[in-house]
Amino acid sequence: MKLIVYSAIDVGLVRKNNQDSILVDEENGLFIVADGMGGHQGGEVASHLAVQTISKRMNDKTKRTNSPINDLRQACTEANATIYQESKDNLQLRGMGTTLCMFFFPNGKDQKSYIANIGDSRIYMEKEDKMWLLTEDHNFITTQQKASFLSGEPMPAPSSEDNILTKSVGFFPKMEPDILEKKLEPGEKYLICSDGLSGFVPYEEIHDILKTCALQDVPEECIKKALEAGGGDNISVIAIEVQ
Repeated sequence: MKLIVYSAIDVGLVRKNNQDSILVDEENGLFIVADGMGGHQGGEVASHLAVQTISKRMNDKTKRTNSPINDLRQACTEANATIYQESKDNLQLRGMGTTLCMFFFPNGKDQKSYIANIGDSRIYMEKEDKMWLLTEDHNFITTQQKASFLSGEPMPAPSSEDNILTKSVGFFPKMEPDILEKKLEPGEKYLICSDGLSGFVPYEEIHDILKTCALQDVPEECIKKALEAGGGDNISVIAIEVQ
């Protein structure tokens, strides 16, 4: 079993700088999208530090354990501590943070993959003309939706606070990622993206791209659709197919 991977990143039509960072490490089976926040400089620094710290930790075989889930959790903890400390040491970076979406395939005999998520970057899976969202957005509106479902009370009216993150990497002293373990199957396609795509292009259109486009065209087609929708944020896309 092997992975075929293509990726693309675009600044969009509104922002002047790119606060997204991505990692495509096919040799070690590690793929990351991080969407930084905290102003012009802070967002760039936070997403870069997250990708750099996690890549270093996951590729250091002296620190790896027999548990990929534990390794991912420790890598996220290190990234959070690094970003948080940097924001305390540098006044210009105060309050920075980043989302984080990771797909890790250690290529063991069990053919299991591992997904870690903090924030509202997303991972979708497409197979046999169906698509699933594998991650949960950690933002205010998702919290409201859960509370509404559990209480039976109607959702409050939409507000400007709906997309405020409730979890991110580096903004608080501690954080806990969501981690999912999944066995890979041939024919599955995975899409890792920042909300520069998912926040502007409807679920159905992303699904249609995954269903109909050759894998090598998926990232650029996603970016094209996001730009047509206004390109209001940086856009990062990693497309993966299991063969």
